[in-house]
Amino acid sequence: MRRDERREARFRALYGEHLDAVARYAARRVDHAEVHDVVSEAFLVAWRRLEDVPADPLPWLFATARGVISNRRRSSLRRRALRDKLALQVAT
Repeated sequence: MRRDERREARFRALYGEHLDAVARYAARRVDHAEVHDVVSEAFLVAWRRLEDVPADPLPWLFATARGVISNRRRSSLRRRALRDKLALQVAT
């Protein structure tokens, strides 16, 4: 089996085994509408950094999902602050 095939097989196994747990983790922390996006981003990170994923991947995946959630919250706060700032400028 070629390296690319091994990599893909490892990721598919990782995804298949841990998708539900990561989705439940995200569902407890974000709105229902955001769960799919958080899970997708977490597994995208896992794909990109597959060599960094440890033998026991679930804690690593949870930490990755936590980072994704934190990044999304910070982005949301920045957008809200910018929107408020722009609204003040338009009002004056």
